[in-house]
Amino acid sequence: MHVNGAESRGAGLIPLLRASLRSGRGRIAVTLSVLNYLQAGLGFLINLSLANVLGAHHYGIFSLGLVVAGFVTALVGFASERTLVRDLVQSQDRDGVFSASVVLRSLLGLAVLAGVAAFLRWTEPADERFLPLLLCSGAGVLFGLSPTAWFDARYRMHLHAAIALGEKVLYGLALVLAWRAAQGAPTAAGAAVCLLGSRGVGLLVQWLAALRSYRPSFGRLGAHLRWLVSENWLIVAAGLSSLLYTHFNQIVLDRQHGASELAYYAVGFQLIAIVQLFQAQFVRVLDPGIAASTREGEPVAALRRQLRRFAGLSALGSAVIALPLLILAPWIIALFFQPEYQASVAPLRLLCLWSLVYGPALVVNRYLINLRLQRDYFIITLGIGLLAVVLGQALVPRFGGLGVVLSLLLSHPLSMALQFARVRARIDSLAARGVFR
Repeated sequence: MHVNGAESRGAGLIPLLRASLRSGRGRIAVTLSVLNYLQAGLGFLINLSLANVLGAHHYGIFSLGLVVAGFVTALVGFASERTLVRDLVQSQDRDGVFSASVVLRSLLGLAVLAGVAAFLRWTEPADERFLPLLLCSGAGVLFGLSPTAWFDARYRMHLHAAIALGEKVLYGLALVLAWRAAQGAPTAAGAAVCLLGSRGVGLLVQWLAALRSYRPSFGRLGAHLRWLVSENWLIVAAGLSSLLYTHFNQIVLDRQHGASELAYYAVGFQLIAIVQLFQAQFVRVLDPGIAASTREGEPVAALRRQLRRFAGLSALGSAVIALPLLILAPWIIALFFQPEYQASVAPLRLLCLWSLVYGPALVVNRYLINLRLQRDYFIITLGIGLLAVVLGQALVPRFGGLGVVLSLLLSHPLSMALQFARVRARIDSLAARGVFR
């Protein structure tokens, strides 16, 4: 019976995919995929060039700047990449909620950048890391101010992707000009200037496009600000906790083994971005639908099927990309990178295995957030993040970049399992109370 059921579901998958591709959202998904993979291909070439031109030491410093930028973006963005689409879809005052989010993120951006500048001036005032870290932090602030959620909530994510592709082209051109101006001595600071400048231009174009449909509304600014903070502060805290097992141990790696060792890990992580791009855009296309399906009164049986199907499709798509990358890792590194980066092969292979968990985890996380399980999300991610930090302290000094990945492999699957259990329990509880049909 199980075999027949599986065959029936498999036979029904192809018509489902065909119908999806014929639909408006299916065409958007295809366009988004093409644009994002063009952007990923260009990003790969840029990172390849950066790693080879800068060398492991300077590329490691620039990679550390990107790690710091990740923390800054998480603070400034105030979980907008996770919750704002939900808030816009489910709100009766879309313009007002989005305006409040813009004000909140702008204030946070000013405060965070001032705090980072003061911290860096205090800790590394004369170090060669100071300027690249500060510039990358500025780019992180600009990333946090993106109107991405506005495009996604209106199913205009393909337009946003086109602008992002143009920004990536500008970034590459700026790097070429900077390298020529450096006369054979490029630095991490120069790369950071190019990143900040292209991000600023890209952000301006994004906002000009968003303002065609968005009308700033500040009539209920105070009420919307209080609502956003009360609804999302736990999500923000949870997001920062999740950075403990994706970013914090990279800082430990730099402190324990130096910038070059971080560069070897960063090369592997840049290559695994090929898989993460699929995973991120898959969830991005699903976001508005997940927000709609988790509203009160929706059919619970369909919600359960949707959760299983989306998580399964994410796992399958991730495997299709990650497994060949795992097998071909030594040849890819040898073909595209300088010989010193052969040390990136082992971390890359382990990252391929981790990515098989990361894709479904993104899907499960979206349901957790849309079902408003903020407290559970915070408790789970904080606990797992602290576990990853403890593992990193034990593994990174001994294994270097491999220790960073091992901490991910040991902690992240547990986080996904706990989140999935809470989502299932929440759905069952709401169905029993009659919230879902």
